[in-house]
Amino acid sequence: MMRFRGYSGIQVDQVAYRVLEKFHPEVLDGDAGLNVEKFLDESLEDACGLTFNVTESLPPGVLGCTDGKCLRVSASLAEAKEKHDLYVSTLAHEAGHAFLHSKILKDAAHGQRFEEQEHQSIRLYREQGRLWENPEWQAWRFAGALLMPAEPLLKRIRAGQTVGRVASFYGVSQSFVMARLRALKAI
Repeated sequence: MMRFRGYSGIQVDQVAYRVLEKFHPEVLDGDAGLNVEKFLDESLEDACGLTFNVTESLPPGVLGCTDGKCLRVSASLAEAKEKHDLYVSTLAHEAGHAFLHSKILKDAAHGQRFEEQEHQSIRLYREQGRLWENPEWQAWRFAGALLMPAEPLLKRIRAGQTVGRVASFYGVSQSFVMARLRALKAI
């Protein structure tokens, strides 16, 4: 079974902060939310050596995946206007895999594509014992930090903005904002 490097929540947040600092410092200023789709289109290949693709070829129930070559997201999710917040968070989650796991995924893939791997191996990635070694937990933590950096998010909350207004600003669901606030121990 593939072993992923352990990251604490703070370490994951720091990786996301460095990514934003390099590519989109205006997000750290709190003046704008991140257009994650545009970011992946313009910067992913240079930053991680991976391509970005919206595709019809993912297995049923899989919204996105990142392997050693490509970050892919379901076309049906991308086209579903009523699920835009899920699309945004899924893109950021897959970006987490790209920035945190691309080396191990490239080493493990040896040229294989996601579709060629057995579903059993996909399941194993989600079942690692310790939370900080779980690549899915890491990718979700990264997604929250990439889309809602701590300081600008907390500044909005301290200023009295509602969770709904904050969610709208960042283009995510209210439950995702709440999860980020819990991760930051702000609630």
